[in-house]
Amino acid sequence: MPIDMRKLFAFGVVFALMAIAPGLLNPYQLSILLKILIWGLFAMSYDLVFGYTGLLSLGHSVYFGLGAYGAALMMLQMHPGIAISLAAGVLLGGLAAALIGLLAVRSGGHGFIIVTAVTALLFYLLAQSQRNVTGGDDGLTLGPLPLQIAGWSAGCADPGPAYLLVLVVAGLSFLLLYALVRAPLGLALRCVRENEPRAQALGYDTITLKWLAFALSGGAAALAGALYALTNCHISTALFHWLVSADALIWTLFGGMGTLVGPLLGTGVFFILREGLSGIWQVGYPILVGLTLLLIARFFPQGLLGIIKGLGQTLRGFSR
Repeated sequence: MPIDMRKLFAFGVVFALMAIAPGLLNPYQLSILLKILIWGLFAMSYDLVFGYTGLLSLGHSVYFGLGAYGAALMMLQMHPGIAISLAAGVLLGGLAAALIGLLAVRSGGHGFIIVTAVTALLFYLLAQSQRNVTGGDDGLTLGPLPLQIAGWSAGCADPGPAYLLVLVVAGLSFLLLYALVRAPLGLALRCVRENEPRAQALGYDTITLKWLAFALSGGAAALAGALYALTNCHISTALFHWLVSADALIWTLFGGMGTLVGPLLGTGVFFILREGLSGIWQVGYPILVGLTLLLIARFFPQGLLGIIKGLGQTLRGFSR
């Protein structure tokens, strides 16, 4: 499928506007945008396996957590710099996803959900028990460390350099994922999602396709976790909990599954709402999440992005 140049142009415009954000926002606002980019990348990684392949995973928090701890421990023990620490986190999380995926994708249906959920529980309990490595509930503190990449400092005391680093990595990751889902592999994954028996009849090795999507998705989730560790400067075993995977599921459903932009959009909306409600109505956020999911499931199955597209088509119809 050819690349849509209009979409790439829109991406370039959005990226340029986000690149000047450090000069327009205060440190608190910039830190919120930084978190949206990191967790948005995690949501996009989840959408690759859920939205494009149709696999409901409750264990993607494992790969986010492994990416975070892999990068954090590498930085604390070896002090190699940002690039190598990020690579260590991605390698650890991606390898775990590839190995666990061998079992998970062969389970199928409810078995896949159970395997991923049990994996999250086991890794959470294991991380809790190894307090000398993970820090348990207290976690690990990295900062303030002079994180360096090509002589450039991106520590957690100043969100500006860290934000630009995350923006570049998240932007490149989006382009790679976009190219992937537009490639023949992406079309094959959608074929598996829509009708796996038909995909098998067409000659696709559906087990291998699902495994590949799961492994790539886990690697992208690990990258998000590594970025979180190196810019947040504190991590804990809570990152392994299955509820972290549930958050990605919620953001993906709300924004629009199978779109890449939808999960990022859903992450941004929910983060802004949570920050806005936390100071005035603490129980408002979970109530809002529940009500929103009910409305999305009942009336807007294509999510927020589907609503926006529908409004655009309506407006174009009126303008004719």
